[in-house]
Amino acid sequence: MQLLVRVTEEFHTLCSDQSQIEANASTLSSMGSSILNTLSVCISHVSLPSILRTVFSLLTKPIAMFYAKTKSCSPKVYSSLGSKLDKLLGELLSCLGSRYTGSYDNDLLEALSPLLCAIFLHKNKQFRTQAAQFWNGSFAKAATLVYPDELK
Repeated sequence: MQLLVRVTEEFHTLCSDQSQIEANASTLSSMGSSILNTLSVCISHVSLPSILRTVFSLLTKPIAMFYAKTKSCSPKVYSSLGSKLDKLLGELLSCLGSRYTGSYDNDLLEALSPLLCAIFLHKNKQFRTQAAQFWNGSFAKAATLVYPDELK
């Protein structure tokens, strides 16, 4: 998982360099697609709640970065990844809603907050509705929560 996080972070770094984008846009798009496919496979093959929590703690920020970059960075690279990102988002919500049976506490909320921000602000109403349903079935049931700044 650590290697996947590093690869994803380096991908985002490369995509921040305009000279790299101009010279290698199609290669970077292919790399991004491969990274998203790998993330999808990792998430779909993990089922133990304790492992899911660790996986989400590690992967949430790099995945959320994809969503942030689609809004602010080079359309040459990130625009081609939109459908794969949406597919991954659906898998993430489904995994959390159906396979995660652990507690929805402050630590998990902190770990998931970058991803939750991306989901709650998603342009697709279906995803926002799915996110609200997930929230109502998970964190909304917690007695008390300390909200991270980005979710306030």
